[in-house]
Amino acid sequence: MTELKQWVEQNQEEFISFLVDIVRIPSESGQEKGVAERIQKEMVRLGYDEVTIDRMGNVIGRVGNGRPAMLWDAHMDIVPAGDPSDWGFDPYAGKLENGVLYGRGACDDKGPLAAMVVAGAKAKEFLKHGQGSLYVVGVVGEEIGEGMSIAEYLKDSGLEFDFAVIGEASSLRLCRGHKGRAQYEISVPGRGGHASRPDLADNPLYKAAEIVLEIQKLNENLFEHPILGSGTIAATQLTTKSNSVNSIAESCKIFVDRRLTYGESAEQVLEQLAGICRPFEAKVELMAVDEPTYTGASQKGFEYFAPWFMEEEEELVQAGVRALKAASGQATVGTWQFSTDGTATRGTFGIPTIGIGPGDERYPHSVQDQIDLQEYLLAIQIYALLAQEVLGK
Repeated sequence: MTELKQWVEQNQEEFISFLVDIVRIPSESGQEKGVAERIQKEMVRLGYDEVTIDRMGNVIGRVGNGRPAMLWDAHMDIVPAGDPSDWGFDPYAGKLENGVLYGRGACDDKGPLAAMVVAGAKAKEFLKHGQGSLYVVGVVGEEIGEGMSIAEYLKDSGLEFDFAVIGEASSLRLCRGHKGRAQYEISVPGRGGHASRPDLADNPLYKAAEIVLEIQKLNENLFEHPILGSGTIAATQLTTKSNSVNSIAESCKIFVDRRLTYGESAEQVLEQLAGICRPFEAKVELMAVDEPTYTGASQKGFEYFAPWFMEEEEELVQAGVRALKAASGQATVGTWQFSTDGTATRGTFGIPTIGIGPGDERYPHSVQDQIDLQEYLLAIQIYALLAQEVLGK
């Protein structure tokens, strides 16, 4: 541990400089090429055994060979910065002040990503041929559809992973699960007409109102997981197909956000909603996603992201606890409130998964996006120790 800490301290300027570099490169979803190339360059410089960019645009750095195989996942894309005047400074300037780095992506997710890239190089020392391998993946398009791009990598590569670690802001808590989410679209039919003769029309808004009230009632009896809690459901938006404000709409659509706790499925929710919609001849569908990545490949699928959970006594969770205690003297275990690529690694592929990352969960997607640099440097140590715990023994 002393040697690892000294290594981080001796190289901290270099490691911080790398993080500042990638924060200064704008990389909204679908525009990650610049930051992908910078990460690729850094992995090569750090001595990774192999560095590639796949058809989706994910950057993959490998150290070691064979099984057991461990996957580290952190995303390269960011949400738009918005109006710089709301920040009070250029959100891509990589502003450093009192040991804190400010800017879009600092916390979500370039701090965890940079720490993983750096720690992956140190993990190489724990791996000898035939003893195991570590794959560090900078993922595209997570803000568009978490899990979609890493799922394509897992399918395309054909690799079998024994463990996965998600790098997302957690204030260095070890996270062992989170709720899933699904987005539904309800199409409500009607018959349009002039507002002066409602008797000649079939107003879809009245049907929609009844449907929305029934959706609201679903919250009263949703399944509750002992750790993740209960799911939620909310009607979030309504649109109409109408000629004017003096016209009764021909049809309307209701959009529904459903947060699923562990033990619930998108199919169960679909059937619930279908039961509500049937008396009104309304149709409910899981919404689709089809977004291009910077390589021209498509993130294609449905707006369903599975919940996932790990029991505290499982091997990977305990390895994470030991790594945290060795680096910082303490370990807090919890869950995330937001969704991550764990929806694919654990929720879809069943890979034992934990999550941990530097950065406060209050700051992603906000104009306070920031990361404490000491926490970032400590995260490098934690990730390296985690590799040693899992692969180096």
